[in-house]
Amino acid sequence: CLDIDTWRSCDVDSSHEKLLGISFREVLHGCCKNSDIELVKWICLRLYFGQTCYIGGSFWGRGDKKLLTRDDIVSFAKERGYEDLVGQLRGKWFKDVSCDEPLARNSVLDSALGGDERLVDVRAAVLQIDALVNVANTSMRAIEDILLRGGRVDELGELLKINAAAREAVMVKMSDLFPSRDQRYDSDYSVRSFTMNQQLWRRQTTNRSTSLPMLYAEEDGYPRTDQVHIVLSTEGYTDLLYFCLSNMQGWTAAMELNVIRIASFFGYTSIVEMLLNPRDKFKLHSDEKERYTAAILGAGQALRYRDLEILMTSPTYTKGAGRDKEKRTEGGSFKDFFQPDPEDEHSAQLQKLNESLLVAVLTGYARETFDPDIDDRAALKTLRFLVDKHMYSHDEILYAMELLCDGDDYMAHWMLCDLDLLQSVVDAFRIKLISHSKQMQQICKIVVRSLRGANEVL
Repeated sequence: CLDIDTWRSCDVDSSHEKLLGISFREVLHGCCKNSDIELVKWICLRLYFGQTCYIGGSFWGRGDKKLLTRDDIVSFAKERGYEDLVGQLRGKWFKDVSCDEPLARNSVLDSALGGDERLVDVRAAVLQIDALVNVANTSMRAIEDILLRGGRVDELGELLKINAAAREAVMVKMSDLFPSRDQRYDSDYSVRSFTMNQQLWRRQTTNRSTSLPMLYAEEDGYPRTDQVHIVLSTEGYTDLLYFCLSNMQGWTAAMELNVIRIASFFGYTSIVEMLLNPRDKFKLHSDEKERYTAAILGAGQALRYRDLEILMTSPTYTKGAGRDKEKRTEGGSFKDFFQPDPEDEHSAQLQKLNESLLVAVLTGYARETFDPDIDDRAALKTLRFLVDKHMYSHDEILYAMELLCDGDDYMAHWMLCDLDLLQSVVDAFRIKLISHSKQMQQICKIVVRSLRGANEVL
């Protein structure tokens, strides 16, 4: 009889006497007038914060809202002895916090108790929860602002503590209101814990974020530019990253590898060093050799050949890290590794490309994700460095160009960039194309296919 959706399905509001000659308000009052105060609070909290109160406000037919300011809420909290809430609201982040006056927002409390003196206690219970939800919501936004724009680690730590305390206080009394993702209420998002899987929805695209390197696939596919670890590594927030690695839940090996790959790509030496040599400062999920590989791939795509040289002369690299996966496959060649497997999904093939140093370097040239003061498409210093180390043959370079063109065959602009790079590579290394006729035939087929597709679109 207290299921609002049942009443709404009959096209009635809270005061409409249409079902068996009685209104919802009268039913609610009948349930509460002689009930224990704790049961009354339980009922009123769930009706007040339930989905229908937020989405179906017309059911209650009341619109004379009154806002309580932070000072009003602090005074209320002092009177009721809610010292934790008082301390939270005094933080600089909560000066604009406000709550609806429970007695004015809708008629739940008035319907339940009318002029009953217990109304004061029930109002207090509702206002306390509403204030805590606002604290959780506001602190979450402040946490996101620090992670997006940079900020002090001590403030981030304080906000996380405030957020956790507010969420816990709400869930102690209201945990049954959020049983599943299929039953979301207005306050549901406010009481979810902050983890490294969080997406920073208000992220603004920067020049750096639009030129991210190729990345490793994570548990939910390839990461978005608005995920916390991607933002921190892209912006180079070393201290915040250190704090998150030490204190935040939700890290995976793939996330760590993407962080170091991005940091190496942008030249954030302090982040790269922190992850390559953690020295027991925090526990990592990834393997040391894989971290060196990620650093090498990031530096490779950014065409930082000096960084590549340093990484490749490290003791860890000499033990096998940093080389392409196809080079580490026993008895396998570059071509063998990339030969299409009918059982491979597209994502599996894409992941292979993302793990190839040669493809990363060629992609850097084709996409021009480099500092022209270090390297460019004319100098090809990074590619020369790899060839001089006898890591790749001319045939393997041409095969990698084929893979690059094949991945860009649906975009005419990138295809032209790939062909321009191919010409530069052939000229710089004096590659005799007649000796690689099969490889060139494949590239020509891809180009023709791309041009036909573009013509069909036009």
